[in-house]
Amino acid sequence: MTNTNSVQNVINEVMVTRGATVSVFGQPHKIGESVEKGYVDIIEILEGFAGYEANTTIPAQYEIAFNDKDNWYNIVDGNGIVIEAGFEYEEDADSRRVDLEGENAAAVSVEEYLDYMEELGYLEEGKGDNSYNWAGNVSNHFNMQTYRNIETGQYLVEFKVHLYGDVRGNYTDSVLLKFDNDYTFFENISECSGCESHKGYYATFSALGAEYEIYNEQDGTYVDTQYSWEDALEYIDDLVEEETSEEV
Repeated sequence: MTNTNSVQNVINEVMVTRGATVSVFGQPHKIGESVEKGYVDIIEILEGFAGYEANTTIPAQYEIAFNDKDNWYNIVDGNGIVIEAGFEYEEDADSRRVDLEGENAAAVSVEEYLDYMEELGYLEEGKGDNSYNWAGNVSNHFNMQTYRNIETGQYLVEFKVHLYGDVRGNYTDSVLLKFDNDYTFFENISECSGCESHKGYYATFSALGAEYEIYNEQDGTYVDTQYSWEDALEYIDDLVEEETSEEV
């Protein structure tokens, strides 16, 4: 049994596109090899999620069948094929059945696992969103769908990364993450916030917002907020120009 739900798989999908030429609306488009200034690298966010992967394996499905001929209980699969035979007592057969279902669990895709959990009634669907909707300052936008595992109380997030082109398509495979609460998930993203210096000032930014908050590098005082990296640079340039002219 191997759990194929992996953050590293998503990282690999993103890295393959870095520096690659892809087709966007039928036209060749070269993706940058590195992340432009003013944006949080999605790879940094993904690396922070390593170890939070949910176990997306599904137990095998077996049943107990009584063999009239031999007068014992057998463990069979959905097709009636005998997995183990020769149990005198049904309780012993059922206990072994549970063990075998776990031992023969199968690794499945995130989508298959979520379908399985929904069929069991274990999932409560939560909020879904895309960083594109709030113009997050991140190299690759990401899509998220949240769930609560009713059985364990855990907070689950189906997370995938946009690679290029139309934000309605061209995503990586999903990875399913698990946390004790939604705070931990968003805290992991916010910890990857960026900061860039420019001409005696610096701007802070995050994948969770569109803002660029500008501060004076000398004393750390807040100056202003802009809503694009280009506007932030232009604003700082104008400030420096004003300061220079006043000195003259």
